[in-house]
Amino acid sequence: MPSQLFQTKQVTYGMAPFRDARVGFNSAAGCLNLLVKGARCGAIELVTGFHGPAPPSVVLESEKCRIGTIVEVDFEDSAQAQRFASCLQGRSPMPKPAMSRDEIVSPAPGTPPAKPYADMETPQKVKRLRMEVVKAALTGDVEKGTCKAV
Repeated sequence: MPSQLFQTKQVTYGMAPFRDARVGFNSAAGCLNLLVKGARCGAIELVTGFHGPAPPSVVLESEKCRIGTIVEVDFEDSAQAQRFASCLQGRSPMPKPAMSRDEIVSPAPGTPPAKPYADMETPQKVKRLRMEVVKAALTGDVEKGTCKAV
């Protein structure tokens, strides 16, 4: 599942406030990221370890959500804060809709069929010894260890 983004009024990280920012929760990695408008660096990792043995605490107070002791997120309304908290705690905030027949996309007509396994790929080119080396080895003219592959 991709990261889930939430629009916020303000995110406070330690003592630093970030107004009109977005937070993204990556459920696969178990981390919370901060996306600030106009920032050139992309996302800032705020909290990790949601899938670990001691996940950070998530406390919901109407429109505010506290994650651990260092991050506080303010939302526009309490419903959005509730969805965010349930997402962090591992509960799915909304059921995933089933795909209809129209949404299932088949490959383009010119696409070649996929190979079922790697054994069907072209094998590597075989390295062969030079004929002079082989002839010398048969006649005994070559010292031990001087034969080289090409």
